[in-house]
Amino acid sequence: MKVSVITDAVSPESYFPAWHSYYGRLFGEDNIHVFTYLRNRDAFHSFSVGGIHSLLDAYNDDLRKDAMTAFVADLLDSHDMVVRVDVDEFLVPDPAKFANLYEYLESWSGTHLTAFGFDILQSPEEPVLDLGRPILTQRRFGYALTALNKTCVTRVPLKWGRGFHYCSQPPNFGDLFLFHAKRADIALQAIWNERMRAEARGDQFVDSYYSWDMVKIQEYHESRLRLPLITGPDALVRTDFNRHFLDNIRYVEKLGLFNGPYDIEQVNVVIPDTFRNAF
Repeated sequence: MKVSVITDAVSPESYFPAWHSYYGRLFGEDNIHVFTYLRNRDAFHSFSVGGIHSLLDAYNDDLRKDAMTAFVADLLDSHDMVVRVDVDEFLVPDPAKFANLYEYLESWSGTHLTAFGFDILQSPEEPVLDLGRPILTQRRFGYALTALNKTCVTRVPLKWGRGFHYCSQPPNFGDLFLFHAKRADIALQAIWNERMRAEARGDQFVDSYYSWDMVKIQEYHESRLRLPLITGPDALVRTDFNRHFLDNIRYVEKLGLFNGPYDIEQVNVVIPDTFRNAF
């Protein structure tokens, strides 16, 4: 089975080394491809990858997703399937059923696969993240949001929309979870926001979306952690929340995409212990 993994990154720092290690170990470093700005290309040369691909030196989300969409189609000529995830996103199958993502995909026979998405959340009593150690051994909490219910594994060419949240096929869930590390460390998130604003050079969407400083991020985390908490081995099974998501998926003909809600569940979950050593 030959699987390629592609992402885009503006820096080889922060979560990239953990991301590279996780997917490189599973599928081989020569099957990893990274899109980055031309001015940042040389920064990634210390990492073994299958390819580094340059984007224009200006933030353009349409250019980014169009370039990666086309590249996925090209890779499918030589690979059995392609995994497309952000640099802070880690795909993990149900550990009660599969040893790792490679084993899961080896047994999977569909055309495209959608993951159940969760933000990882730092609580006040948890220290700064040590990126040299597995992330889920250091973070206990998360929450479901439909923006992260991403179709991120495919055997067929897909057309994605901005942010890779929706695509040209309807969602197709499996025993697969997407853990998003953006909120896993408050200080790292603040640094990332500042970096993104600098890279985008005045793009209005980026200036707004990445506007929060450390104080505002801290306030959000404190507010979020006051919500009800779901525990137990099935805490990640958010049946009603995802049923509502699927019931509201609609095909938008002018976009050529299936689209749906951007909902955030108003409960938090304790990530089950079975996931602790996944990444």
